[in-house]
Formats: sequence, C-alpha cells, structure tokens
Amino acid sequence: MTLTDIAPARRSHPESFRTTAMPSTMTAPLTASVPTPSRRVPWLVAVATLGVAAAAVTVVIGSGGSSVDPLPEARVSLIGADPTASGCSDDARTLTSRVLTAQRGRFEVPIGMLEVRGSARCGTAWARYTVNASAPVSAVAIEGAPRQEVPLVTTGRVAHGVTPMVDADPSVHAEVVPAAGADLPSRQTDPLPGGTS
Repeated sequence: MTLTDIAPARRSHPESFRTTAMPSTMTAPLTASVPTPSRRVPWLVAVATLGVAAAAVTVVIGSGGSSVDPLPEARVSLIGADPTASGCSDDARTLTSRVLTAQRGRFEVPIGMLEVRGSARCGTAWARYTVNASAPVSAVAIEGAPRQEVPLVTTGRVAHGVTPMVDADPSVHAEVVPAAGADLPSRQTDPLPGGTS
C-alpha cells in the first residue's frame, strides 16, 4: 500500500452545517432594572428600637420610686494616715505648740517648734515640727491612740514634717525624741486644754 492508495480526506462545507434556533425562555430583557429592597425593613427596625428604649425608660422610672434604702457608707479609719493626703489638713488648726530647747553648756537654746494640729471634721490630731537640722533630735511622735512616731526628715539646714494621725482627745500631746545623750529641757507639748473642738 502506498501513499497514493489512501483516499484523500473529505472537506466539510459550511453549507452542510445547520443550526436550529432554540426558543427563548427569558420573559424580560437583560437590561431590566433590579428591584429595590423593601422599605418596610428599616421602618420595622426603627419601631423595634423605640420599643426597647421605651421599656428601658419605664424600668428606670419604675425603679426610681423603690423603697430600698442605700447601704450606709462605712467610715474609713484615718488612724495612721497622712493628714495632707487624706484632706484632713484642709480645716486643721493649731491646738497647742511648744518652742523646743536644748541644753548647750550652761545655756538653754531654742532648736525649733513643735505643734499639735487637729481637724474637727476628721476627729484626728497630728504633730507638725520644724527643727534645726543640727539639733540633737532623732524622731518626732504624737502620743495618742495609738502612738505614732516618725524619724526626723532633714532637707538642708531645717528638718520639717508631720506625723501620721491619731484620734483626737484631751490627752494627746506631741514630743521629740532626743538623740543619745542629748538633754532637751523643753521637748513636748502640754495636753490639749479642751480637746480638738
């Protein structure tokens, strides 16, 4: 068998192909507009929101006339607190004071001032001091219920500060603690002559 024995391939003619038109199933043209969403949904959401708000207002107003009494506030103890940080120093006044002295040879010399400060609003008292930094003093105390003592705080040539607070009563007095071997003839205040009122 040779190449010439093979029959040439037949070519198809375009006229031999026939197309059949299918009937269209679309009832609207492709350019038709998309329908707009219903306007009822936002309106229903708005009505539901107003209903919830009205119910909340009703609950708040209804609970306002409640006969439940608020819990009483517990009194915070101010014993041992700082008078400035607690706000007790805002209405404070000096209840009693004493010029502190030290014995130097044959002389008694002033070394500072010691005060008992009190707050009628807080019902507390504390010591305030201003002492020469070279004075033979190691600490300052307020004698009350209970005793509060702090070491001397020195800044430059002067030591000054306050003690924590104690309950104010007529027996309260302030004193400085002498350094070892020091003689302080005047080292404490007198008891309060009438309390803090």
